[in-house]
Amino acid sequence: KTKLTIEEKINHNLVFLGICEPPSPASVANWIAANGKLGAFHGLDEMGFSIRTSDPLVVRAAFFCVIVHMDKFLSPKAKEALGYSPIFVEHVRCKVKRWISR
Repeated sequence: KTKLTIEEKINHNLVFLGICEPPSPASVANWIAANGKLGAFHGLDEMGFSIRTSDPLVVRAAFFCVIVHMDKFLSPKAKEALGYSPIFVEHVRCKVKRWISR
């Protein structure tokens, strides 16, 4: 596992435990745009978003589509159990390519 994955899990756990506030969806989207070689960027691409650009506005629009969809269709109970936050949504995007290849 990479150092990034470990840091990501620590950040998610701190948010899940209520020790710190989650980052805004915009800041997570900007991070995804700035790290186009990592899983979250590729996950959005695999989902059909044409984001083969590092333009933060394009990536932000794609990420917001996913957040709005999950926010609308996950029950409050599921959100609580999953620790739903922008970090969670980003982490799930990282796994899309792995799920597709199985």
